[in-house]
Amino acid sequence: METEEQATCPRCGRPGRERVYEVRAGGRVYAYRMFIHYEAGRVQRCIVGRADGSPLRSRRSRPRRAAAEAEAARPSVPAGALDEAAAWHIVKVAASWGSLRESPTDSNLARFREALATLASRRHVSVDAALEAAEAYVATGSPRAKQAVNEALVGLAVSLAQRGAQPQPERAVKEAKPRPRSPLARALRWLLSRLGVEVAG
Repeated sequence: METEEQATCPRCGRPGRERVYEVRAGGRVYAYRMFIHYEAGRVQRCIVGRADGSPLRSRRSRPRRAAAEAEAARPSVPAGALDEAAAWHIVKVAASWGSLRESPTDSNLARFREALATLASRRHVSVDAALEAAEAYVATGSPRAKQAVNEALVGLAVSLAQRGAQPQPERAVKEAKPRPRSPLARALRWLLSRLGVEVAG
């Protein structure tokens, strides 16, 4: 029985066997160089680089940078600008989108349509972009259509928040009527006034 030749891992410096590891994602095959280490009956792996020699990108830096760019591109909305009713509509639409995203069926699409129609009729916003993207997602299941729905829903939430940031007409405040006091409260007030304790109201 032949033993495989061990080499020193360039990442951790331990001896190990070099292998090529293939990952399939998004219809593509990615090949990585990997060192396998056997210590105390356990297998540990170090990914050294791509099999073609191109450098590895950090998985964390790209999403953080993309998130920071998206946050910078988003219009600013004052804090507390969203009223409660608009927030409930957004939550309802987001929940129905979550169901549709997990299971793209016609019944879930009908629920999403209904939630969007309620939002459009009560808040007077255009929901056409989100609806078209959702229909495309159900038809194709493509990640681009899913991203288009996400972007359309973020746009809806921002437009609702910006509408909420505009000054609203002041509502007439009802004057509070004094509540009738119970006999116990009257007796307690009388007793405290006899003792010289000032009671407000």
